[in-house]
Amino acid sequence: MLRIAILKHEKANRKEGGYLINILVEQWRKDGHKVFFLYGTTNFIPADLLIVHVDLSVVPDSYLTFAKRYPKVVNGGVKDIRKSTFSEGILKRGDGWEGPVILKSNKNYGGGPERRLSTSDALSSQITSKLAAVKRRLNLAPTLRKPSDYKIYSHLTDVPFFYFYHSNSIIQKFRPEMVDDLYCVRLMFFLGDHTWCTRWKSREPIINAGSTTSIEYGIKPHPKIVDLRKRLDFEYGKFDYVVSNGEAILLDTNKTVGTPPDKVVPNLQSLSDGLYSFFD
Repeated sequence: MLRIAILKHEKANRKEGGYLINILVEQWRKDGHKVFFLYGTTNFIPADLLIVHVDLSVVPDSYLTFAKRYPKVVNGGVKDIRKSTFSEGILKRGDGWEGPVILKSNKNYGGGPERRLSTSDALSSQITSKLAAVKRRLNLAPTLRKPSDYKIYSHLTDVPFFYFYHSNSIIQKFRPEMVDDLYCVRLMFFLGDHTWCTRWKSREPIINAGSTTSIEYGIKPHPKIVDLRKRLDFEYGKFDYVVSNGEAILLDTNKTVGTPPDKVVPNLQSLSDGLYSFFD
């Protein structure tokens, strides 16, 4: 029997679901292992392995330092997953790129996790709401609060001025992967030596579970993305990428993967066995 600790942020909701890790924990418990959650770094409880599962784009140093107290750590070297830390083709105002561009949030999921933690008290929530109302009255460009807010422009000059100087915005060359007039994105899930990859197809250029028309299973991960995973020191998570004109382009990294659609979940349960590769 193994003792597995899952380290979460001190303000994380104790009853919070919606994460792939919860499915893996359920399987590990069925396998006879002891799995428990730690919230914050106040209490050290011994375990054979700790998984850092702090849902922030930038993990505070105190959590990574705390994780080093454990004999084995998953994602102990992953601190910053903002897109500006790994994305290719980021553009500045006045750059010479003549093709289409995509506007994204720099933080993971539009900075939603940061907002949830910072607005945990009523006063902070009121302040955030009032600031949003002021922006609407002043007709400022809207904040990119979720992936569905991402926008594609025909040319860099079409991007509103505001976004070039907003701390949570990046503008990137838009180089889609196309198959039979459908837009594609590849999702690579992994834990230890277990990897599973799919390709989602959509008529919409910004692909999500709602816009996806079909999913290909068991896609072979691209060697460049596999190498990037090693270079970025990821041991558990999900990478979104495309292969455009033969070139693999990493779009997004996630170390606190959300629960995928029901039709994908059964295929991901085998990832739980990736846990044992840390003990070989």
